[in-house]
Amino acid sequence: MNDTAPTAEKGSPARPQKTALITGVNGQDGSYLAEMLLGQGYRVYGLTRDQGLLYSTNTLHLKDRLKLIYSDYTIQNLSETLRTIRPNEVYNLAGQTYVSKSWEMFDETLKASGILPSSLLEAIVNVDRGIRFFQASSSEIFSAQGSTPLSEQSPISPRNPYGCSKALAHHMVQAYRQHYDLFAVSGILFPHESPRRDSAFVFKKIVQTAVKIKLGRESTLQMGNLAAVRDWGYAPEFAIA
Repeated sequence: MNDTAPTAEKGSPARPQKTALITGVNGQDGSYLAEMLLGQGYRVYGLTRDQGLLYSTNTLHLKDRLKLIYSDYTIQNLSETLRTIRPNEVYNLAGQTYVSKSWEMFDETLKASGILPSSLLEAIVNVDRGIRFFQASSSEIFSAQGSTPLSEQSPISPRNPYGCSKALAHHMVQAYRQHYDLFAVSGILFPHESPRRDSAFVFKKIVQTAVKIKLGRESTLQMGNLAAVRDWGYAPEFAIA
């Protein structure tokens, strides 16, 4: 699996420099997207709640080109950030990413995956309604017992706090788009992996444990629900989309 980000096509005409703001920039999706946009000539900022403004292993190589900005995720602070950097586009990729732990991390899940995107939309209305907004929605908004294949018209009926929070954001994007005529869209993402994925997720866990077994450091691979069925994609390709 290649750990490189997609780049702009060669020979494409030069465009005026744009500015993008990415939440969750230190994760796999955010780092690949940052690389791609920087490669297309964007000025890229990443939003983080880390007051030390630390870069993760995914973004350390971008330190000289990617600027991190601290935010407490309140509407006032988000509005001030938008006024300062004047982004053309905002990509909300932040959130509590562990579906199974969302019952234990209810408050964090609701705030990060439901309230933050809603607050970003309100901040855009406050500052500049011309800003384009992308929300990373999730297939978890649908019912596990729903019909397949899924489509945008499938019933939204989440079954866990993660899915409920994502459904809140999904509906808020639609409401703000219709009420304020914003360019605000949700991309309904299914599970996706890459070498930058956290080791707690199944693909990385399988690969790392297989290597440890080969080296004689472990003898077994312990998994969770073996009956779970998922459709997986490749994170850099999701960044292109």
